[in-house]
Amino acid sequence: MSRSRNIVLLVVLTLLFGLSMIGCGQKSSPPQKPQANAPAQKPKAPKAAEAILKDINTLIGELDKQDKAARAPWMSEASSSASQGGQSKSSGGQGGGSSGQASGSAQGGKQGQGSSSGQTGSSGGSGSGNAGGASGGGRQPLSRQEQQQQSWQKIGQSLMDIHKKWNELEPDVMAAGLPASSLTDFEDTLGQLTQSVSAQKTAESLTAAIDLYDRYTAGISQVFTLSTPPEFYQVQYRTMAALAAGSRLEWDAASNSIEAALEPWGLLKAQAKKADPKLLERCDYSLQDLKTAISEQDLNMLLIKGDIAQDNLQQLEKSLNKGGAGQ
Repeated sequence: MSRSRNIVLLVVLTLLFGLSMIGCGQKSSPPQKPQANAPAQKPKAPKAAEAILKDINTLIGELDKQDKAARAPWMSEASSSASQGGQSKSSGGQGGGSSGQASGSAQGGKQGQGSSSGQTGSSGGSGSGNAGGASGGGRQPLSRQEQQQQSWQKIGQSLMDIHKKWNELEPDVMAAGLPASSLTDFEDTLGQLTQSVSAQKTAESLTAAIDLYDRYTAGISQVFTLSTPPEFYQVQYRTMAALAAGSRLEWDAASNSIEAALEPWGLLKAQAKKADPKLLERCDYSLQDLKTAISEQDLNMLLIKGDIAQDNLQQLEKSLNKGGAGQ
């Protein structure tokens, strides 16, 4: 009897062992881990998005000119002279016409008579001046007040364009998933800028425009792919913020901003493999020079080195837009 039980027990154990082996054989491969979802490719930014950025840059440029004219008139006059010199040079052989305009209005009939046959006296002077202006394409230089008025008109037009294009872009931005906080930040800053511009407050408008640049590029970069890497916008914004703070003699804030600009600058240099190496070096040196000017709390050097840094960054942006950052 005991022997029979042992046999039965042995059979049962054999069957259980066989079943366990069959179960193991069915597990031919370990269970696959679920694959992590790859980040979705952001769509390319609509044309309106790039157009708004261009308008913001135009607005900042005009406000910066006005700010420099108030804080450092010698820089404004130098830039104006260089611009007028370039226009005169571009007119080529017709330069004598603009000279005739100046001499005709300044010296009256005597100069006009020498420049225009068959005309005498003051009418000759006037005729020479008008003829000279027509042939040379030159104009009397605008007064500072007229320049300011013209600048505010350009600023106002850019601001109106931003409002209109934002209305066009907003449905696409919201559909793409822009966070509500980013939308609020942008629209609040746009409202502050509008109030400052309508009151023609240069310093306040410039600060608001620089902040708008940051709010806009940071928000849009979350949902769209722009033509320039996000790190560029961070460098540009923080450089502009450093210049604005330094112009107000807020040196601690300027120092913090330029230090913050150098962080994404290192990342941007690594990405910009297709950019001209010499241009990258110029950008690097100019940012370091700006940092030195801030540390020395030298307003004139700040404005000079800031201009150079901004020019270099604008060239780099064009290069990145043209050829891509490169990977």
